[in-house]
Amino acid sequence: MKDSTQLHSATKSIVKSDKGKATTSFKKSFTADEFVDKTTGRLGFKEEASFTRTDKYNNKNDGFAHEFETQVKFKHVAYPNNNKPSTTTKADNNNYQITYYDDYYYC
Repeated sequence: MKDSTQLHSATKSIVKSDKGKATTSFKKSFTADEFVDKTTGRLGFKEEASFTRTDKYNNKNDGFAHEFETQVKFKHVAYPNNNKPSTTTKADNNNYQITYYDDYYYC
């Protein structure tokens, strides 16, 4: 059983005047996937988010076009704990609980 989610959205605004034109766009993206860990064969989870803003200015006074881009990315991966001989622990009510490592990457 593999579950996957992807969301994407974008907005754009344009302002024009006699001195030039300004454009601002904002894009966001989110992806979440389950995967099978190659070493243990158990199910893991990965999610990624990305935010991008782009500003463009066409200035008629100085004769130049200026572009600025800012991007932020987040990544989270949860995978089975490989350091312990058994990754499941028995709870008091006879349910089993899985222990995961969490890795956070900020780019």
